[in-house]
Order: sequence, then C-alpha cells, then structure tokens
Amino acid sequence: MLRRSVILLVILLGVIALAGPLLGLIVQPLVAEASEVPSLHSWSELSLRTLCWSIGTALLAMLLGWLPGRMLGSCLAARRQGRLGFSWPLVMSAMLIPLLVPAYAIFYSWWQTWPADSWLFRWLVDREAIGLGRQFTLGVALVGWSWPLVSLCVAPAAASWPRSRSEQLRTDGASWWQFTVARLHHEIGGLLLGGMLVSALVFGNVICFDLAGVFTIGNELRALGAVQAGPVAMGWLALPAIVVALMAAITIWLVMRRPVDDTPVEAPPSSKRSILVFLALWMCTVVLPIVLLVMNLDLDSFDLWRQHGGAILRDLLRGLLVGVVGVIIFLGLLGLLRSTVRWNRWCGESLAMIWFAMFLFPGSLISMMVQAGIDLLPSESLQVWILSSGLAMHVGLIASLGGIAALAARWAVWSEPRDLRDLRQLHGGRWSGDGQRVCFMSLVVGLITMLLSLGEIPITMQLAPPAPSPPISVTVLNAMHYQRPETVIAVLAFLVALGAMVAIVLALLTRPWKPFGNSSSLMVMMMTLLVMFGCEQQGEVDPVLQVDAVLGGPGRSPGRFDYPRAAAIDQETGDFYVIEKGGRVQRLRSDGSPVLDWMMPRIDHGRPTGISTSPDGKVWIPDTHEHRVLIYDNQGQVLHEFGRYGTEAGEFIYPTDITFGPDDLIYISEYGGNDRIQVFNQDLEWVRTLGSPGVEVGQFQRPQSIMFTPDGEQLIVADARNRRVQSIHPVTGEARVLVQGDVVGPLQVPFGLWVQADGSMLVTDLGSHRLLKYSAAGELQSSAGGWGWGEGQLRDPWVVMQQAGQTFILDSGNSRILSVP
Repeated sequence: MLRRSVILLVILLGVIALAGPLLGLIVQPLVAEASEVPSLHSWSELSLRTLCWSIGTALLAMLLGWLPGRMLGSCLAARRQGRLGFSWPLVMSAMLIPLLVPAYAIFYSWWQTWPADSWLFRWLVDREAIGLGRQFTLGVALVGWSWPLVSLCVAPAAASWPRSRSEQLRTDGASWWQFTVARLHHEIGGLLLGGMLVSALVFGNVICFDLAGVFTIGNELRALGAVQAGPVAMGWLALPAIVVALMAAITIWLVMRRPVDDTPVEAPPSSKRSILVFLALWMCTVVLPIVLLVMNLDLDSFDLWRQHGGAILRDLLRGLLVGVVGVIIFLGLLGLLRSTVRWNRWCGESLAMIWFAMFLFPGSLISMMVQAGIDLLPSESLQVWILSSGLAMHVGLIASLGGIAALAARWAVWSEPRDLRDLRQLHGGRWSGDGQRVCFMSLVVGLITMLLSLGEIPITMQLAPPAPSPPISVTVLNAMHYQRPETVIAVLAFLVALGAMVAIVLALLTRPWKPFGNSSSLMVMMMTLLVMFGCEQQGEVDPVLQVDAVLGGPGRSPGRFDYPRAAAIDQETGDFYVIEKGGRVQRLRSDGSPVLDWMMPRIDHGRPTGISTSPDGKVWIPDTHEHRVLIYDNQGQVLHEFGRYGTEAGEFIYPTDITFGPDDLIYISEYGGNDRIQVFNQDLEWVRTLGSPGVEVGQFQRPQSIMFTPDGEQLIVADARNRRVQSIHPVTGEARVLVQGDVVGPLQVPFGLWVQADGSMLVTDLGSHRLLKYSAAGELQSSAGGWGWGEGQLRDPWVVMQQAGQTFILDSGNSRILSVP
C-alpha cells in the first residue's frame, strides 16, 4: 500500500513539476505573440562563450580531480575491506563541502581579495584589465568548486584497480608514463563522467557569470525573463542549454545502465604523492576561500538573525519542504525502477531522466518554463493565486532539484550489490529489500535538496511571492551587486557553515535508519507538506503605497525598462532621465512617453548608479565603474568628461551621485574606499572634500544620494552602509545624524533621498523595500511599500524624486516608475 501510494504521488508530482513547465515551453511559443524584446548579444556569441567556459572548466577540473579521485578510490576500497577507520568520514567531508556550498560563495570569497581600494585593483585599472581580473577570479572559483565532483566520479573506478595490476606493471619495468596511461585507461569512464557533469553544471550556471560580468546563455535568459520577454523570444536562446542538458543526462544515464562489477579487489594504498596533492588542492581551493570569508566577519555580521531571521526561518521551512518532496520523489522513482512490470520501469526511466535533465537546465530557464506553464491556465485569478501563494516557486524548485532524487534513484539501482539484488528478488522484488541502504540514501537526498534550495537564486528571484522580506538568497545577490559586504559575508558564512555541517553528517552516518514500515510514514510526510506550505504565508505585511500612475514596465523597447538603476527629473521641463542596467539612457516625457535614448560609452566594468540634471539643463552622469563623470546635453551628446581612478583630490572611486549647491559648486559623492563628497567649481576644479571613510559622525560608508535643504544651509546624505541619514555643513564639514537606522526596522539601507520644500525627507530603503517619510528633525512620519511585485509594492527602490508636488519612485526590481501622491 505504501509503495503504491508513493509511486502515485511521484507521478502526480511529475505531472505538476515536469509536464506543466514542459507544456509551457512547447505550447507557449506556438500560441503567444512574438515578443519585441531583443537579446543584447547574438545567439552564436553567447553559445560559443558559454561552451568555451564549460569545456575549459571541465578540462581543468578533470586535470586537478583525477589524482585526488584515485586517492579517494583507495580509501573506498580500504573501507570495503574494513581497513579504514575514522579517516573515511574526514575524507568524504572534505570532498562534499565545496559541492554543498553555492559556487557564487566561492567566487565572492576570491573576489573580495582585491577590493576597489587595493593595490591589485589599482594595478588592473591602470592596465584596463578589470574584466580580465574578474574572469580569472571566476575561473579559479569554478574550478575550485567543481574538481571534487570529478574526484567522486573517478573514485568507484579507482577502487576497482587491483594491487596485482600495479605489481605486474612494476615487474614488467613500466615507466611512470606507461603506469599513468594504464590507470587512465582504467579510470577514463569516471573521468569523462565527471567532466561531463561539470561541463553541464557550468553551462547552466547563472549567478557566477552574472557577478563576473561575463555574458552567457544562463544570465541572458535571466535578463530576458526579468523584462518578461516570454518563451517566444527566449526559445532559440534556450535551445543550446536544453541540448547540452539532454546530451549530458542521456550520456550519464547510459553509463549508469551498465552492469557494475562489485567483485572485491585488494586495491593498492594511497601514495604519498596523491595525499599531498589532495591536501594542497583542498587547502588552496576550499579552506582558503572559507578562511578569507570568515576573516571578513565583523560585529554587524552577527546581527544576521535580527535582520533576516524571518526570511531565514521561511527559507529553512521551504528547504525542509523541498527536502521532504525530494525524498518522496526518490522513493517513488526507486519503486518504479525496481518494478518487475516493464511499463512501470519505462515510466520510472522517463520521469527520472527528464527530472535529471531539468536539474542541469539554467535556473532562469526553469523559472521561464514554470511561468509559461502558468500562462496556459484559463483563469487569470488562478494564475495570480499560484504566483502569489508561493506554489509557483515551489514547483520551480521541485522541477529543478528533483533531479538530485532522480540521480540517486538511478544510482541506487545501478550500484545495488548483486547479493542484495538477488535477496530482494527472492522476496518478490520488494523495492526496499535493502531498507537500511534506502533509508540512508533518502536522508542524503533530503539534506542535499534542502541545502541547495537555500542557495538557489534564479528561480526564487523570478517566482518568489510577495512577503515581508525577500528570500535570503535574493537578499545576498542584491548585497553583492550593491556592495554591502557585511550582509553578503554573514549570509555566505551561514550557508558555508550549513554546508559543512551537512557534509560532516553525511560522512559520519554509518548506521542507516530503519526503513519506513507502514503508511503512517507517508501521512507524516503529507502533514509536513501541508503545515510548511501554510507557514509560507505567515508574516506581517507592510501597508502598500497609494499609486496614481505607473510609468514604464519590463521591456527593452522605448519607454520600457530593463532594471533601471538611476533616474532624475529636469525640474524645468518635467522630463525623466533613466539609466538601465544594460547601459541605455532614456529621456521620457512626464507621462512616460519616450523622447530619445542613447548608450553609455562603456559598460563592461559596470553601470552607473546615479544621474542628475543641472539648472542649465545638462545631464550629469557619475560613471560609477569607470571612475569618472560624464556631462551630456539633453540630446545625448557628450559635452565633457573628467575624473579618473584614484584617492587623491579630483580622483574618484565609484562616484554615486551629483548635486548642485546654491553657491554654484558641484558636489559629488563616492564610495569603495574613498567614501567622501568632493566639491568642484564650475571650471571642474577641486575645491574641498567633505567627510572620510568610517562610522563616526561626519564619516561615510557608501554615501549613495545627496541633496541640499531648501535654504541651502545643509547637505543631506543617505549614508547607506552606516544605515543612517546625515546632515553636513557644505563648508565647515560639521555633521550630525538626523536618522539612525538598524539591521531591523524601516531604515536599513537608505539609497534614494529627496528633501521636500518644508525640509521633510523622503527616503527609499533598499533593505526594507519601503518609501519612508521623515520630518526635518528626523522623526518617522510614514512607511509604505514592502517587498513584492503587486500594485503599491516595491522591489529594490533605488530613487525617489519630486516634480510639481508629485512624488515618483524608481521601482527598479519591477522595472517601473510609480507616481504616488
């Protein structure tokens, strides 16, 4: 009864999590209208670049992972013979830790070794090699993250290498090269299997390439999904990712259908060279980045639970839900694959292979497929409920991470010892005749899927429902992009610690649990699902904004936005100037109708985070990642540029905002090591500097937005990383704190700032995703918004501005401008 119930449940999950998205991928391009959203890069260019990165990473991972894999194989053979004690859990923990940590955590750890004020950053800037530095860091991170996977694939083949074969080669006088070729011939299958897995996983990676500024198929799909391009525009771009995933899944499946020779052999012990190579490699690629991460922890990092405790708890519950579903998928597929009925086995093979292929898809493609499947539903209210309830996000996670359960089920059937298989068949082909082994693997599947769901970003970013705060993985991505290292380091340290604990638990578990014995176990699982799904909707909801009009919306056509990062209003004409993350600058009328647009001259290092209009109608852009200021006329023609990278007077590191004082002076804020406000005259000559890096009054950590009070006596500064708003005298530099925020509460990361005619302040906060209004004395008067994509909700509100008494909010994450009273 239990077996039949689990199998039916898995088939139902397959229909929901696989058939729905696949139908959306196939049917939507046939019935939907062609999208006008173009890709920013050619299909061939993206495919070739992604393929080169995936193959190159796989080759290096194979080169580095082969020798440790042989060492692991010797340990595995010794363990089978009972000759390996407590060292086996240590070796397995060391191998599993990097695989259970998100690859972007490894990349960020290495990336932070050369911040903007370091000698290496300066050296790269002087040689215009910042992009090359990021790519090198990306390569180190991807190879360091992936080589243990190759080692794990090589280990079973290496464990079957008999000592007698080594002795025979020595007797024959074989050279080192002949010995290496013989081992390679014996272990080539595992080596190629690991290389193909690494290649497919790197091909589908999204976040690492996004952070490094390398345009690949995965992050271009994410960019198209963010502007709601739809399956028509994304179909051809997704084709290479689908083909690579299917080829890898079919190849791995065929490899795992071959019979396993489980005849015990006496393997040679690990050589000292293998052990030394493994230790050196593990210390450099795993321990070192983790140590670098821990070294950057500060006191603010320990406020993680106070700041994001609610989001972490929701994510842990969601991860537990996904883990339980993963266990159910594993048990159901195992029952189908071990069935004596041919149709059942065929059904299990089909479901498992599709699930594993979707595990290799980019997360951005999975989220697009889920959205396309939802769009096929006839009821719009049902579509909204599925998205807003969190069901869509859970379907996306199960569609992707169910591949872990599918691979485990296939491996359980493939690697089942012959004597256990014969014993199970004697008992009528029971699916859990090796109950201890099945229960142990169920625990492995549950823990791994739970952990991977916590670090998943593309799916949660696209499909997460409105909530008091975004999922923690989305928070950490925003923090990495917006240079909030204290948040990033705290979250990544949490994920690394969780991954290490799971790796150690899996390695230490040598006493498998008793198998599920009756249908009450299934009832407990189902009750857990219902309880946790209900928990997803708990939490206090912020009051939403009252919206008068919505300008723009996701898209790349004129008047639409692709994640706008900065905006300004010409107070004379009422025209908007908006900069998007793709580097396009748009000029729009007050009603949102497009006038013209132009491209920033260079965006490969990053995009501007600010834009201002001067009283004479010129457009001033702090070209943040080029460490300069560009001055345009209102037709998009460059009039002048000034500034360069450096820490001296008149030099910049990451300029953020520009304002114009009543004394005809120009004030420019910057961060990244300078964290100050420089003052220039109309001839662009340096006059003085206000503030310095630090946490004391009058010091700054990322002064993101600046604006004068109506009387021109004080300069108001949104001091983002210090979580406060300061007032500073423009001549003497005397400062005071007007509003001090905290890791909790409304003011967490103030980004946008506008000082009203009565001296009160409007602030958009990137941490709480709210519009805040403070009196001139710093007292909170109102708070509205909250994270979400619904009407009156905000996602990453970068800018607030006013014109003729009307307030406008740049709702960057939703790619729109909201007009509010």
